[in-house]
Amino acid sequence: AVCEVRPVITVPGYGGLRVELPSPDATEAEIDEAVDAERRRQGDLVTVDRPVQAGDHVTLTLAASRDGEPVPGLNTEDWLYEVGRGWVAEGFDDQLIGASAPAELTFSANPNGMGEPADFTVTLSTVQEMVLPEVTDEWVAENIGEFDTLQQWRASIAERIGSAKLTQTRNLFMDRTTSALAELVDTPVPESMVNGDLQARVQNMMQQ
Repeated sequence: AVCEVRPVITVPGYGGLRVELPSPDATEAEIDEAVDAERRRQGDLVTVDRPVQAGDHVTLTLAASRDGEPVPGLNTEDWLYEVGRGWVAEGFDDQLIGASAPAELTFSANPNGMGEPADFTVTLSTVQEMVLPEVTDEWVAENIGEFDTLQQWRASIAERIGSAKLTQTRNLFMDRTTSALAELVDTPVPESMVNGDLQARVQNMMQQ
């Protein structure tokens, strides 16, 4: 039997090795973002008589063509669209901002994911503003079932976000520590060890 002697690896300076990791704690901004997401989910759309602003929801009929032929996926009726999402085409939202319903807009723009511009006709029928609820203890108790106060709800959000960030930090710790240690090692690796590791990875992949 052939006995492989593995090399002794020396890692000078590993005792002072430092890796930088992000804090796993939820920030106030992250908690606020989660609260606002729930407020938007439970907000009310109210029709307004003013020009379109970013963040408004507009009902529109959309028709896009190129050389007289409809562009697939860009022809729809009575579509409720949130202005500012940038989902349709480059500069599309800018054409809507400032318009008042009812209105018909015609312009050329480059659809997302396409290399050539298209001719758009947009019929704007309604403009609605999202009215968000005020977050109070009473609102939380009525709408966020398991909590009685805003403080309890925010604490739960912080715990959930912190748990997810901690998992990410653990994975990041392994990656950054491994990379940092590898940079300290300059011992050549025998080809037999490389081949053995490759074979083990292939076998593991086949088993999975």
